[in-house]
Amino acid sequence: MASLPPILASALQTLDPSATFSGRVPRIASSSCRTYYAKIGSTSDVEQFAGEAACLKIFSAISPGIAPNILSYDVDKNTGVPYMISDYLDIGGRLNERSARVLAKRLALEVHGHTSENGMFGFDVPTFCGATRFENKWCETWDKAFGGMIESLLERIETGGGGDSELFRMGEQVVHRWVVSPLIIGG
Repeated sequence: MASLPPILASALQTLDPSATFSGRVPRIASSSCRTYYAKIGSTSDVEQFAGEAACLKIFSAISPGIAPNILSYDVDKNTGVPYMISDYLDIGGRLNERSARVLAKRLALEVHGHTSENGMFGFDVPTFCGATRFENKWCETWDKAFGGMIESLLERIETGGGGDSELFRMGEQVVHRWVVSPLIIGG
């Protein structure tokens, strides 16, 4: 366990007290026959880790098995560095056309069809796709929540001055088509 960052070693020992650990981040094996996915960020990743943890917790609750269970997530009080540990899901090579359709249907119906406890769609925290930050707000429909995420991205592109006008125009068309005439999935 000497090769693990101390914050991950400590969190893993809390999760699996009698185990010893081997492997390297992100895949850590325990002597209790469990495999964990562990990652550690930098101080600039705190918001991204919070968004990822929030999404994975919701996905796991509303659509079991579609995402790994978050076992430990926090920000180290001493360093300000975020970390996360989840179950390790080995999905390599198993997504064929049939299973891809099943996954797409589950995402559409279970995840995107789920409303929060407040009866709305959205998140309390920003979410990310890689380094791309998406603002979230609460909306009455999924299509409005999704459209709002894309609109916030387009606004940042436009105000940042680094955007391509054609890309911006196409993004606006996507939002308009998605929100004004949304696709009907499963119905």
